[in-house]
Amino acid sequence: MLVGKENKINSKIVDEISYVFPIVFKNYEDVMRDIDTMYQPRILIVNLMDVGQVEEEVISKLKEKFPELKCIALHCYQSLEMIQKTLDKGYDDYISIFDLSEGFLKLLIEQKVV
Repeated sequence: MLVGKENKINSKIVDEISYVFPIVFKNYEDVMRDIDTMYQPRILIVNLMDVGQVEEEVISKLKEKFPELKCIALHCYQSLEMIQKTLDKGYDDYISIFDLSEGFLKLLIEQKVV
């Protein structure tokens, strides 16, 4: 499940990932309001470019609702320091939006999702 704002970028990301792995989009505001979904995700991807000020609340809510799932941060960071700061917030892994096509399947295998 990709969590973020409804926009063309996230629509494109879902399309790209869907070639490799079934995924749906969920608006982060719905996550915050705890709107239930019939979809049971196998992995959580948070588009950090969308959640901004509420990032900590979003990850907390996701980990509370889906404690057994891996939570992946998605952003455009290339600096190892920025990536590590992101991981220190509680994410299980990080993927750059620039490496999405090449890195996503590898990430799924590393996280033992597929």
